[in-house]
Amino acid sequence: MKIKTQFIITMVLFGIILVVIAASVIITKQKTEIASEQEKIASSIAQGANELSYLANDYLIYREDQQLKRWQTRFASFSGQVAKLNVNRPEQQALVRNIKANQRRVKEVFDSVASTVRRPAQDQRATPDLSFFQVSWSRMAVQSQGLVSDASRLSQLLHQQMDLLREARNVLMYVMVGLFSAFLLASYMLTYRRILKSLLTLQAGAAVIGSGNLDFKIDVKKNDEIGDLSRAFNRMAANLKEVTASKSELEREIAERKKAEEELRQQREWLRVTLSSIGDGVIATDTDGRITFVNPIAITLTGWQSEEALGQPIKDIFRIINEKTRQPAQDLVAQVFSDKRIVALANATALVSKDGREIPIEDSAAPIFDAAGNMTGVVLVFHDVAQKRRAQEALRQAHKRAVSLARFPEENPNPVLRVSSDGNVLYRNQASVHAPGWACEIGQPLPHIFLPLVEQALTERQQVEHELELGGKFYIAWVVPFPEEGYVNVYGRDITPRKRMEEELRQSEEKSRLLIKYAPSMFYEIDFHGPRFKSVNDLMCQFLGYTREELLAMSPFDLLDDEGKALFRERIRRQLAGEAIGESVEYKSRTKDGREVYGVLNITFTYKDGKPEGAVVVAHDVTERKRAEEALKQRSSELQRLAEMLEQRVRERTEELEEANKALRQLSVRLLSAHEEERKRVAGEIHDTMGSCLSGIKFKVESALDEIAKTPKAATESLNAIVPVIREAIEECRRIQMDLRPSMLDDLGLLPTISWFFRRFQTIYSGIRVEQEATIEDSELPESLKIVIYRVIQEAMNNAAKHSKADLVRISLRKVRNKMELSVEDNGCGFSIQQRLFPNDSRRGLGLTSMRERTELSGGSFAIESADGKGTMIRASWPL
Repeated sequence: MKIKTQFIITMVLFGIILVVIAASVIITKQKTEIASEQEKIASSIAQGANELSYLANDYLIYREDQQLKRWQTRFASFSGQVAKLNVNRPEQQALVRNIKANQRRVKEVFDSVASTVRRPAQDQRATPDLSFFQVSWSRMAVQSQGLVSDASRLSQLLHQQMDLLREARNVLMYVMVGLFSAFLLASYMLTYRRILKSLLTLQAGAAVIGSGNLDFKIDVKKNDEIGDLSRAFNRMAANLKEVTASKSELEREIAERKKAEEELRQQREWLRVTLSSIGDGVIATDTDGRITFVNPIAITLTGWQSEEALGQPIKDIFRIINEKTRQPAQDLVAQVFSDKRIVALANATALVSKDGREIPIEDSAAPIFDAAGNMTGVVLVFHDVAQKRRAQEALRQAHKRAVSLARFPEENPNPVLRVSSDGNVLYRNQASVHAPGWACEIGQPLPHIFLPLVEQALTERQQVEHELELGGKFYIAWVVPFPEEGYVNVYGRDITPRKRMEEELRQSEEKSRLLIKYAPSMFYEIDFHGPRFKSVNDLMCQFLGYTREELLAMSPFDLLDDEGKALFRERIRRQLAGEAIGESVEYKSRTKDGREVYGVLNITFTYKDGKPEGAVVVAHDVTERKRAEEALKQRSSELQRLAEMLEQRVRERTEELEEANKALRQLSVRLLSAHEEERKRVAGEIHDTMGSCLSGIKFKVESALDEIAKTPKAATESLNAIVPVIREAIEECRRIQMDLRPSMLDDLGLLPTISWFFRRFQTIYSGIRVEQEATIEDSELPESLKIVIYRVIQEAMNNAAKHSKADLVRISLRKVRNKMELSVEDNGCGFSIQQRLFPNDSRRGLGLTSMRERTELSGGSFAIESADGKGTMIRASWPL
């Protein structure tokens, strides 16, 4: 088998293994993600069932429409979660069916209770029995408990399924890694046995043949690439043996070759001297089109030195273009090799030198033949025809002017006059009729302003040129004499736009000069050719103490120290290299009297033909600022030393205070725990006693009202007046209970309790919108932190409602890495933290201090961010 075929098979197997591994991992990961999503839904369903039970109990006690709407909204959300359950195992599907059945039964039970509760409002004669509510309460609890149990069991099964999928994925990975290792080992063994051993054998045989033993034969064992190489080595040894001559024959051949080489060297030297003396450029190439000779004239014209050009392709050194089309010209060398005859360049050909100059040339190329008639190269002969071209161009332009002059007058859009020697007009074109100041009639005298020019041209017998202002316009007039014919030609051209531009430019330059001279900043120009100052303003002279003439005779480097000179040269170098650099830089200079001064320079480079030739600099004196900075540095050093001493004293005092704080913190923790236990006890007593009694009173009073419907009106009105009082007492009892410690915090957890608090808060403060974000589960929170978090949120929300004047409060409760973070933010008026937290501030309350102490005593950290008019942000975090 060929090595190439073996390599292809190995790569195909390698690819198949990788594809199988990737597909297995992807499929297992997808199944795991689906099971994880379903597990989260099942956990959410269990929590939702608890919330439905709580909301149903709340409605059965108080029978208000607001509780009914909340239960219906939560049930709709709960139904949506149940609809998302999609499992594929029989046991899981059975639990899903039970959950859906319990869901329907919960809905049926609650609807029947709700319809019974609403009926008294329509039929005063029907009063729901207390036993009916107890039975309904029990049925709701049974169905809710069933939902929680089934949802928890489904969550457990889905978690077990995820564990099995992860185990299967791990086993599959181990198996595939084992197969991959076995594949690599098999590939190595096969490569070593089939390739490396054969290569070692081939290497040993090649060493024997290389040592001079041409009779040695390399064994050919396999019909692969190495076997082909072995046979090739054997053939090479046999051929070398046949063509090897004796030592004497080789020596004689070497002597003859040296003699021939010496004769050839002498001929080449004579040819080099001859070609170097020719007045044209000469370049010779070999059969590959590479340069073998270049004479001094060719070096001058191409711009390439001999050592640079030799061995290079002719087309890289001898670059020619067509002057008209700007396209590369015909490749003469290639044409000579093709036609084997002399070839001349076409007209309008230019040579592009190394530095980009274009030189018009005339050229020809001829083949070089040896004695046997074989072509050994090409010789190019060319010379500069720039002077010849200029002469031809001058002749062409003269001819063009002559032709143009023949039809010039009438076609010329500018005034043209022919005037006799005595000043009468012999001819005028149409343009002169409409040009202001040029109007004249044939046979009439020329306008007076032109007569001195005509007289001067005839006297000096040469062309006269002068600028005139006629009719509000500026003209340049040429008077060309023809003395033999006795007349002159007067030509005019309107230069009014140019004169106006020149005047605007002069005014602009004058404004710029005055602006620079009286500018409030130092201003100067630098010419890089030197470098030297090109111009400076008065403020620059005052700053340095030199006169303008002294500065203009100096170089910018004369004012800088060694560091400044190096920095200035580096900026120029980077600018010339095209690097991006900032415009502002600070330099240190010396004045004429030796003082050190500092300036901040804004440098703008000026360019000519795309290359920087100088710079315009605007400088500002920062000497006082630098001196102030030096003084500040010294003062900072002293302050640093004093701060270190103070820090040492604070550290010693802090250690003493920490010991005292430890005992104080332990005492505070015990006090808070006892405080919360007492709140919990009081809340339970109020719920078990006052709440039950008041509810019973309310039911009995309502029944009594139904029974005495036919009694006198006064009695009925008295009883009706009792009901609102009792309802208010119930609500007050409920409020006190929830303020002391919400029972749902122990029954349902922190998140449902917070949601209930937000709903009640918005009911009381309808003008404040609450936005909440919770990305943490109740199971992830320690029991000891739940009451702390609830109290911090409760105090922060009450502060926002009482003091902030906000209309939006955002609450965020989330897990970040190994921390639980709580933030409460409002868009209210804010406050100054330094003033509000100052111990002697009369407005200082216990709310902020209580939140901080609760957070820190529970092992967390607490921070407040606020400012007048910018709202308030409260942050608390606890490690998990």
